[in-house]
Amino acid sequence: CTGCRRGCTGLHLGWVAFSIVWRAGQGLMDSAERATLERIADALEETRQPAWVDVHSLRAWRSGDVHHVDLHLVAPRFFSVEELHRMGDTLEAAVLERAALGGETIVHFDPCRPRDCSSCAFPDCPVRSHPFAKREPFTFERATREDVPI
Repeated sequence: CTGCRRGCTGLHLGWVAFSIVWRAGQGLMDSAERATLERIADALEETRQPAWVDVHSLRAWRSGDVHHVDLHLVAPRFFSVEELHRMGDTLEAAVLERAALGGETIVHFDPCRPRDCSSCAFPDCPVRSHPFAKREPFTFERATREDVPI
């Protein structure tokens, strides 16, 4: 009947409108889908270098087609600014390429602390205070956790 078709069409249009508004609202509220953050964490682990000691405070959001990724990377505390910049460029290229995201990455560098030594795989570290035991993988849970105060 005609009334049923109009009702179904109205319901469909209502659902489509709700979906569009919902997705737009999520983008405005700086939220990211878990799947995107998991892809980023996987990309970090796949391209991980020995100097990438730890990662935390991973966030990502999208503005149109542009993804913005923000994270804290723990690096050897004796690295120069030049080394950190090169490391940041390498990390950005690897993450955006591996996670198949178009956008930018902002890396905040944190110096390693003695508590990081047992999971740091950086060879011949001149400031190591504890022997290396086991490298912790960059998982979604690890990458998205907040930093632990000193």
